[in-house]
Amino acid sequence: MRIKGDVDVRVLSPQMVLAAIVVESVFKEFGVDAEITSGNEGTHPGKPVAGDDKDPHYTGHANDYGVKRVAPERRQALFDELVARLGPQFVVRWEARGTPEEHVHIQFGHVAVEGAPS
Repeated sequence: MRIKGDVDVRVLSPQMVLAAIVVESVFKEFGVDAEITSGNEGTHPGKPVAGDDKDPHYTGHANDYGVKRVAPERRQALFDELVARLGPQFVVRWEARGTPEEHVHIQFGHVAVEGAPS
């Protein structure tokens, strides 16, 4: 597992530590090291997960992983495997596809839906 130089992961939740282990395993199966490209540093405009009041990056419930080392034709399979292995408690999104900022966003917990029972 690599951690990009300016990434801050000091507040990771236990669930995200477990997710990082799973992510690293999946990336290894695709022949590359996983790299956390964003933790709780920088600006993240996401919505809070249920029970929080900040973007999940700032509460230790989200990380971004770069996919540049994965061959473009294998990225869909990597994404699908991450979704399958992490299960329904995690949100896995493939963001900024086809751009220099392309990455997989992984967070523990789902955004609260207005009007839904908590």
